[in-house]
Amino acid sequence: MAKTIAVFARLHGPMNMGLLRRLSLNLLKREPSKQSIAQKRYRAAMDNDKVINLLLSNHSC
Repeated sequence: MAKTIAVFARLHGPMNMGLLRRLSLNLLKREPSKQSIAQKRYRAAMDNDKVINLLLSNHSC
């Protein structure tokens, strides 16, 4: 059982990380401030409240 889980994680890990990267980039793009994506990413890395605001914000499409 453990070997099966390890193989699953190894095979699907890159796909899962790619999905998380795309999700986080889309959240940063939808954030309405005039900062660049790099600045938004840096501020989110430095401030947990910023991350929570990004995750909980309800932007209209």
